[in-house]
Amino acid sequence: MHNKDEKNQMPSALASAEKGSFFPVYVFVGERPLTAPHVRKLLYLLLPEGERDANLHVFAGETMRTEDIIEALHNRSLFGGRKVILIQDLPLPHKAAPSEKAWSKVLSAMDAGDEDKAKGEAIRILGRLGVSPEDVKGLPESSAKKLLAWPESEPLTRILSLLEGMDPLPERPSGHDAQALQDSLMTWLSQNPDPADAVLIIEVESMEKKGRFFAALSKHGPIMDVNPLAGDKKATRESAACFVRERCAERGKKIIPRAVDLLLDLVGDTDRVALSAEVEKLLAHAGESPAIDVSDVEALSLRHRDEEVFALTEAVGRQDLSAAFSSLCRLLDQGIHPLALFQALSVFLRRLLLLRAFLEETPDACPRTPSYAEFTREVMPRFTSFLGSSPHPAVSGLHPYALYKIREYSGKFSTDRLLTLINRLPSVDLELKGGASSARLVLEKFIMESIMTT
Repeated sequence: MHNKDEKNQMPSALASAEKGSFFPVYVFVGERPLTAPHVRKLLYLLLPEGERDANLHVFAGETMRTEDIIEALHNRSLFGGRKVILIQDLPLPHKAAPSEKAWSKVLSAMDAGDEDKAKGEAIRILGRLGVSPEDVKGLPESSAKKLLAWPESEPLTRILSLLEGMDPLPERPSGHDAQALQDSLMTWLSQNPDPADAVLIIEVESMEKKGRFFAALSKHGPIMDVNPLAGDKKATRESAACFVRERCAERGKKIIPRAVDLLLDLVGDTDRVALSAEVEKLLAHAGESPAIDVSDVEALSLRHRDEEVFALTEAVGRQDLSAAFSSLCRLLDQGIHPLALFQALSVFLRRLLLLRAFLEETPDACPRTPSYAEFTREVMPRFTSFLGSSPHPAVSGLHPYALYKIREYSGKFSTDRLLTLINRLPSVDLELKGGASSARLVLEKFIMESIMTT
């Protein structure tokens, strides 16, 4: 059995592969950005580059056919050598409700303006549920939320606007059955396959650590959980630091210890997907330099702070007090001046007020929830005309997507309430500059006023 310690199997499994000793099956458990580097390394060891086109067979998610996978496992390669079968997003036999973290990927992609990525993540979730976009569109709000396991803190209009422009999901091919696939894989494993002929690699976000299928997999190969360690803060920090060093080393770069510490202080050590994304930015910034130092991380820090400020104003717009306080805390801990954060909140509220005024004066301009493409095509020209030749500084040069997001929140704030908050700005400014009260407390109080009494 190979399932005694999933966290510690990775080094020994890959070390054995480097020496030419392979298992018939490898399972990587975790989100794709975390599993992908390890899978790439294993593929490099299993297949010479010249054999990959002929001997690597990749099957992905909901469109795979059981008979195609089993045929690939049993039939020898026409070109000789080892065959490698990679199954990505192994379908589970039971339709589990998506986690809030799964939907957070969709929302994050939408917030970043990456509609293609948002749709891709949404398609994966809908495919697991066996639900099409059309199924969701015609349901009452309460039923749609229950069907999708949609996060309570988010308005359903966010996913509906994304589904509006989404094509129907492809029909599952005949022969697709998650339980039948798992039964067939167990049968193949029971024949003690020779890894010189075929090796199976499975990538899956999560897996129940019990049952016949798990037992069969763990008997014949390592099951490697690449998710961060939970509960042990010191181990989590050390594991995250090792993760950063390994990612840099894979690209032929060395990162100095102080730069690693600064990066973890900036991004945190628990979200490996976010950390992986920031490491990619660091590597791009370093260019041809063989080493990453503190100055590279500091340059990244400036961009990261801008993203965090955006997260703060977004949390206020969503009326998410917990998220707003978390963003505020992170920004202040990073040394951002309280007046800079107050300025960002002030501009956000003024933008909300301008958009509210536009929507009230021209109610037919945005009668329903538009897609981003519809917003830029139909609403933006009218808003530009509404502003006139000398637009307010708060919206001058503003990217259309930022305004699109603000429109999403404008319904949560009445015009009267926005006017009250804007009239409060001078007194809050004086409190911050006077120094009689803690700047953190002043900002927290103002954020509470903005959220709790809208």
